[in-house]
Amino acid sequence: MDETLLQVSRGERFAFGRNWRSFVDLVDESRVQRAIDSLRATLEVEDLAGRTFLDVGCGSGLFSLAAHRLGARVHSFDSDAEAVESAVRLRRAFAPDSSRTVEGGATGAPRMTEREAADTSQMVEERDASWTIERGSILDDGYLAGLGTFDVVYSWGVLHHTGAMWRAFNATVGLVAPGGLLFVSLYNDQGRQSKVWTAVKRRYNRSGPVTRCALVAGSAAYIYRAWPLVKVARLLRGRADPTAPQPRGMSRRHDMLDWVGGYPFEVSRPEQVLARARAHDLSLLLLKTCAGGLGCNEYLLRRPAEPARSAVSVGSAVSTGSA
Repeated sequence: MDETLLQVSRGERFAFGRNWRSFVDLVDESRVQRAIDSLRATLEVEDLAGRTFLDVGCGSGLFSLAAHRLGARVHSFDSDAEAVESAVRLRRAFAPDSSRTVEGGATGAPRMTEREAADTSQMVEERDASWTIERGSILDDGYLAGLGTFDVVYSWGVLHHTGAMWRAFNATVGLVAPGGLLFVSLYNDQGRQSKVWTAVKRRYNRSGPVTRCALVAGSAAYIYRAWPLVKVARLLRGRADPTAPQPRGMSRRHDMLDWVGGYPFEVSRPEQVLARARAHDLSLLLLKTCAGGLGCNEYLLRRPAEPARSAVSVGSAVSTGSA
């Protein structure tokens, strides 16, 4: 059995790809535009024309699509086969220059055939070289060695789910080209509350459907306790629209499942992340915190450009070569 599926079956990992597979059914042009606007604001750019973009743990592929629409040459990878399938479906439905076009409505990416879905258990790469999609892990040194470096490396809410967050962070830094940008978002360390959430997530993945539903309902009631009670009740009964687009184009329902079930789960404090960034000689361009509460802190970092060789060293090289 596939290692990711085996971990899911043992209750050691949340089925992230399954959640993304369901989310892709909701994607339409309005969600894509929200993702594009979010990416522009996050990276503080108008477009990505002429740049390479790496999406580490691409999930649904929504932000890979946003980067593609902004003109970047995109490479996406995820360790979960169902996430890879989701990104491929999104690519086929919404990338206008796809080499394998899909006819049909603009809302929801079409499902893959059983054979196509089975193919994602191996490495998957779309034929259009402007956006490739593969299966790979940020913890697989052999896989990373063949990637090279990228102008923009993007990883939203991924590294803290690897089970080895700091190793994953270090590996991600190594994929940033000189002068390039690194964007990561990592769960905020809330101290005791984070330990409670770790227990909730572990329980969710080791439980059956009834307990899982109870954990999601209880977590939603706690997280949205500031809402009017009527809205909470409507959300839990499904009468509100929990799938309405959020600022990044996401869905509240799928975000809630990801939050309650998202395991492995690690957290960090901004000072820890910034200390590691400094150790890699990265400069901080933007820090957006969740004010000490529940959620992710966002970091936009830049790797220094390679220093130009001095006239002395260049002259020495030429002199040595002509000897």
